[in-house]
Amino acid sequence: MKRSLLYLIALAATLVAIGGCATVTPDGSLSVDARPNQTYVVVLQDTTTVHSGYGDVTLTGLRPGDYTVLASRGERSKSIEVHVSPGRSTSTDVHVTEEDDSDQPVWAGRQGDREQTPGSGMHGSDTEKGDLFGDLYVLVRDANGAPITITIGETTYVQPAAFFTDELGQPAEPVLDAGGNYVPLTLDAEGSIVVPQYYPVFDDPEGTLVVPKEVDLGRLNEARAPSNVLDRALEEALTNLQSSVMPITQDPMGRLEYWTDENTPVAIDSPLENLALYKKLMLEGEITFTTQSGDLFTTNARPDDFHGNADPVDPSTDPKHIMLDYAAAMLSAAADKTGDIDVDVAVTINNFLGINGETEPSYFDFMGYGHIRSHHFGADQATVLVQQSDPNTYVVSTIDVMDIFNSVDRTASDARGFAAAADDDLTVLEYVHNYAPPEPLD
Repeated sequence: MKRSLLYLIALAATLVAIGGCATVTPDGSLSVDARPNQTYVVVLQDTTTVHSGYGDVTLTGLRPGDYTVLASRGERSKSIEVHVSPGRSTSTDVHVTEEDDSDQPVWAGRQGDREQTPGSGMHGSDTEKGDLFGDLYVLVRDANGAPITITIGETTYVQPAAFFTDELGQPAEPVLDAGGNYVPLTLDAEGSIVVPQYYPVFDDPEGTLVVPKEVDLGRLNEARAPSNVLDRALEEALTNLQSSVMPITQDPMGRLEYWTDENTPVAIDSPLENLALYKKLMLEGEITFTTQSGDLFTTNARPDDFHGNADPVDPSTDPKHIMLDYAAAMLSAAADKTGDIDVDVAVTINNFLGINGETEPSYFDFMGYGHIRSHHFGADQATVLVQQSDPNTYVVSTIDVMDIFNSVDRTASDARGFAAAADDDLTVLEYVHNYAPPEPLD
């Protein structure tokens, strides 16, 4: 009798526990098998990035719902939709092949479309290569970022830049000429990179081995997500900005801030939302809206001439220059905090977003834009943790942003200037993120 009673009590407790948990939705998991090697995988739920990185991944603790898996390798990409069910494991394969399409403009070149390209691409035997950009190799480019091409026979090709190798044979420092420009690798009669080759004489083994280097987009591969993903992110960003009860401001990294009340600024810190804002700004030349407080916000670019040259004489009042300052900050906020932004990254992203033209090779005009680090940041300040003489002690302090660079200045112009501005913004973003003061306790 006692045993039966204990059994009934235990059973009742179990039923209560089950009943009490009936309203709890268990998390699910998702495994992504990515091929080939060095495929970059981004997993999104709506506008939120839940994972970005290279290779296979298993994600646990996911909220049930629909997810977008984007896989990219070189200029090829694939996007699929998957559903994660409550308490279940879901798996998917994203194998990127040469047949998969990318979001690159049609003029950017596909195999068999050599007449539409400003360079028809690198085709080789032992590595998987793309088309126009040689599997997105770092290229020799002009001041505006357009590839400098070479004609071999009757075909025009882009020119991958030469890089010295490290002790593991991986690309290290670029080979530069006397003017500080990239030195191109030598191509054979079919436009393929001669392998191996050496510097200074490409077929002399007594020289130094040189190789191409792939453009590392990292999180910016989100630019190849389906257009509806960026559309949703843009809508969310603009909704937040328009809700501001104070005029829109910028944080030390240049990110737009809206105000939930007169004392609380909130930065647009979502990489996807910043990428969506960047796309809109670069395509349309301005972002203009009215906040809840009735204040008009605009990036000040004039739509009728924003593709014209920026004014290097007085950048503080030049609409094109101001617009590109905003754009540089948005691009940096969309990138990996530990990454770098150079001309190849900026131009490649512009290709994927359609900023460089959909039907013809028209590159965005960066000419006349100038970046001077000390002018770019001016007297901007940031509040961070500063290490004291005791290495275990940090104090919340306000510092000049230029102190992050040890007051070392940097200047660059045209496309390199824009990339330098974005890269400097990214450096500040990484520093402030790493040394951010803890949130105050409620």
